[in-house]
Amino acid sequence: MITLIFISELTGKFLQARVDTNSPAYHVSLFIQHICFGLLFYYLIPLTNKLRAFILILGFTLALTAILTGLFYQGLFTFPSISASLLSVFVSVCSIYLFYSMIKSPVNTPLLKQAWFWFASGSLFFYSITFFVLGYFKLLLESPSPVPDWCYDLLHFANFVLYGCYLTTIILAAKSKLPTHEPR
Repeated sequence: MITLIFISELTGKFLQARVDTNSPAYHVSLFIQHICFGLLFYYLIPLTNKLRAFILILGFTLALTAILTGLFYQGLFTFPSISASLLSVFVSVCSIYLFYSMIKSPVNTPLLKQAWFWFASGSLFFYSITFFVLGYFKLLLESPSPVPDWCYDLLHFANFVLYGCYLTTIILAAKSKLPTHEPR
């Protein structure tokens, strides 16, 4: 997923230079992220088979919603603030539930050495911030005054925190045998 988002960001830079907007790249990126996060949380959260299926179906439904919203409501050349908001809510709620499942099924490994803690922390931090910033981004872009610099600064900071947490997740996951959660 990180590789796909990196490619999407490069595509966005290319589009910005060519057609003066990077929004089409974000439409595709959000589609991919809905599916990837649906799959990730499907495998990470210890749920019953019905709840696991619900998360997976919700991820795919949100992906379809992202495409349909981009095609028929916001347009491909408009920033997909609705899809970004839906992704933020989806990932934030799933991250909170991942924390909850960690509390319900404690392990002997210290919290700061648990990969899932870093994954949920980074995801919750980033997507909580982006819910508000990107949710209003379309309105900010369409307002007569320019988008405040602090919006971009906040998003850049949140990205550094997110990728720092994801890097920590990858390092910890590579070092240890991660607990797997079987459906109840």
